[in-house]
Amino acid sequence: MVRYRYAPGSVFPVHAYPEEQVTMVLRGTLALEVAGEESICGPGTVVVIPGGVPHGARVVGEEEVETLNTFVPRRTSAP
Repeated sequence: MVRYRYAPGSVFPVHAYPEEQVTMVLRGTLALEVAGEESICGPGTVVVIPGGVPHGARVVGEEEVETLNTFVPRRTSAP
């Protein structure tokens, strides 16, 4: 389990990796694109991204975003 903090204006281009990812938004608003579909995710939102599925994200608004992420199987390197 990893906690990330993203500054306002942060953008994460579409990418994919073999692990399944479970992301919970703790604070702020994140626009999350999964398999070509964008969802606006606020505090309490949980998103499951299957392994190998292209996804990306961007911070919406002026507030820092904080997420809690789990990767299955466990990743051995940081993104």
